[in-house]
Amino acid sequence: MSPLSTAALCLLLAAQALASYKFGYDVDDGYYNRHHHKEESDVYGAKTGSYGYSDAHGIYRHVAYVADGQGYRAYVSSNEPGTAPQDPADVKMYVKPANYKPEPAYYKPQPSNYKPEPAYYKPQPAYYKPEPAYYKPQPAYYKPEPAYYKPQPAYYKPQPAYYKPEPAYYKPEPAYYKPEIYNKY
Repeated sequence: MSPLSTAALCLLLAAQALASYKFGYDVDDGYYNRHHHKEESDVYGAKTGSYGYSDAHGIYRHVAYVADGQGYRAYVSSNEPGTAPQDPADVKMYVKPANYKPEPAYYKPQPSNYKPEPAYYKPQPAYYKPEPAYYKPQPAYYKPEPAYYKPQPAYYKPQPAYYKPEPAYYKPEPAYYKPEIYNKY
């Protein structure tokens, strides 16, 4: 196998691996109503999955499906009122009768003896008269204390400096004459 065809095969396998996926969710609202869906895809593009719901009255529908090169095929299981075990197109229906009788939801308001009295509102005028602000500043008296300064006398008496130099003795070294001998030969 040539290096070019090996690289092309690696790229093809990597692209197919990236093309596959898987996801799903399942939601329950806390009032016995639930819906769900999950799906998977393979590297050839075939998809398999299921989805459905069920409610608080016991009604449910569950659909499992396959979508591939042969088309879309579904398998439906339900007990919804009005469904019949007929197989339209490529769908297989599995129907069970519902075990509940829906209650009619009629709303009949009750007569009320409540008769509100009209509310009369007459706002009172707001009177506002500010008091005058009387402010008279007091004079600030400032009288500094006199500063008395009397310098102290400075007593300075220099000490005599005694200096007695050492006698200097000079003794020169004797100078000896040493003739140099040249060897010219």
